[in-house]
Parts: sequence; structure tokens; C-alpha cells
Amino acid sequence: MSAIATWSEDPVVDVLLVTGDGSLAEMYRMKLEMDGYRVTTVRDLRDWTQPTGGWKPDIVMVDLSAGDARRLRDVQGFRADHFSKDVPLLILSTESEGALRQRLPLSPTDYVLHVSEPGHLSQVIEH
Repeated sequence: MSAIATWSEDPVVDVLLVTGDGSLAEMYRMKLEMDGYRVTTVRDLRDWTQPTGGWKPDIVMVDLSAGDARRLRDVQGFRADHFSKDVPLLILSTESEGALRQRLPLSPTDYVLHVSEPGHLSQVIEH
């Protein structure tokens, strides 16, 4: 009976949200948590340190819409790390998916959402 109870429980999905806009990050952290996600927010991927014990996020949502070259390098480093190379990325970008894939080694589990203007994370999440 306990196996059925364990199987039917909804697992918690850990989201790492990377955006330079602190107020926007807080707003979406609260929204995602209300939807049942466990969210960690950081301004830059370099601010996030891998916790001990082997924990890693289930998905990383990163805002590349501002075209920040440093943030792109951080994502490249995150993707190249053996620990995090298989973590799916949800990337918000003003670049097309094809152009971004030429500059960034993305896996088949990564998804690029095109945003029309830098810093408009809200237009993607609200739809």
C-alpha cells in the first residue's frame, strides 16, 4: 500500500531561475512556488554554487534576452560541466533558436523561447 501512495504523490520539481531583474525574479518565484515548484533564484549562474550531496535543479530557466555575453558564457560553462550538462534549460532569448544554437551547445531537452524585447520575461510566462 505504501508503494502506491509514494507512486501517486506529485514529485516536487526544482527550478533554478536566472535573471538579472530582482523584482521580476521575486514575482515569478512566488508564482512558480504557488504552482508547486521549488524555486531558487540567482542573478547570474556564477552566483549559484552546486550544493553538496549531488542535488541539482530539475530545470534551469535563464533569461538571455538582454544579449549579455557574460551570461551566455556562464550558460556555456554550465552546459559544459559534467554535473549539470544534462539539466534541461529553458532559455528566454531575443535571438532565434537557430542563431542561439550556433553559439551555445544545447541538448535536445533544451528549449528556447523567443522574446521580442530584452527583459520581457513576463510576456512569456503570462501566456
